[in-house]
Amino acid sequence: MSKRKWEPEPVGTYEWPAELAAQFSSENGIHFSQVPPGYAGRIWVWECAAGHRWEKPASLRFYANTRWQRWFGTYACPYCVVAEHGPLRSCGHPDPEMDIGFALGRVRKEGREDWGGVCPACNSKRDLHWACGLQARKTQDDNSVDPTHRCPACEESDALLELHPDRSTIITALHLTPHGEARPYWCGIEDHPPVDLTYYGVARGYNCHPCWKRRQSAGFDTPVGEVLKVDRYLPTSKLEQQVRHHLSLSHPVADPLVANAISTDGFLFNRGEVTPDILIADGRVTIEVDSPGRNGEGHRGTREDADRLKDAALVGAGWSVVRLRLGGLESLDSATVNVCAQSATKDALTRLDDAVTRLRNHVATGGR
Repeated sequence: MSKRKWEPEPVGTYEWPAELAAQFSSENGIHFSQVPPGYAGRIWVWECAAGHRWEKPASLRFYANTRWQRWFGTYACPYCVVAEHGPLRSCGHPDPEMDIGFALGRVRKEGREDWGGVCPACNSKRDLHWACGLQARKTQDDNSVDPTHRCPACEESDALLELHPDRSTIITALHLTPHGEARPYWCGIEDHPPVDLTYYGVARGYNCHPCWKRRQSAGFDTPVGEVLKVDRYLPTSKLEQQVRHHLSLSHPVADPLVANAISTDGFLFNRGEVTPDILIADGRVTIEVDSPGRNGEGHRGTREDADRLKDAALVGAGWSVVRLRLGGLESLDSATVNVCAQSATKDALTRLDDAVTRLRNHVATGGR
């Protein structure tokens, strides 16, 4: 059975509060006394004495069912409530572009909230520039912009260039300027690709990527095979911690916060050192714990090629490499010793312990 279409009742059928009836706009086309209080099937247009217009069903306007209605009156205009009690920008004005529903949610009966920034009306009148010529951002407070100072990016770059005057050489050579376009730069090494640099990038130390990596690498300044500490050590996995603890019971395992890398002869991954999982300086033995992981792709394919390069770099530096290969991973011919097992069982850890002991004894006896 189809639903009967609602038809307005005769004028004067229903009584409404005079304050609410005064807000019922004539644009609705009928008299307010023709609308039943419980009827929610249509959205009506309302207009307050201040000229604010909004839309809402009559049934929702009759009951005080929201916080701002309870605080400021059942028939209060939402726009008037926000204008008088809503959040303010730092300029001291309400934001006319703020969503009315969002603004009502931030109305505070005990005081107005400082929303920060400046309103669009104030923003449109601003034309502030820093001393370097950059126009201040629209979201910045007027009080934070000093026209006699350079912008924050320029101030930071000036301080960095004062600490690292060698970087100014590149800026001069490329004719880089603040807020200017990026220019191509080539360090001069044949296999290093060119890079686009800006004034601020050079000030922050950006340069040819391989050269930058070399400067960050402590291994290039350390004799090959020496133990060192680098700051890029990441927390280990639970499996690696388990193996480390087992080996530490019978071997002098190095503390990764004291020594976690070995200087190598080469440019493996554009660095002068590699970081083994576990390092035993007495005997020059490193241990790598390999697991395929949850997705089964760890230490396979291209990752296996990286493991081989790492082994070659360590062996070339005079160290032995013991790989604990778990989860069905096959042996790597690049490692000195492979210990393969399905998981880190007691038997697998015992075989690993024996392999490390043999290598340490081999070094202690001079290779005999």
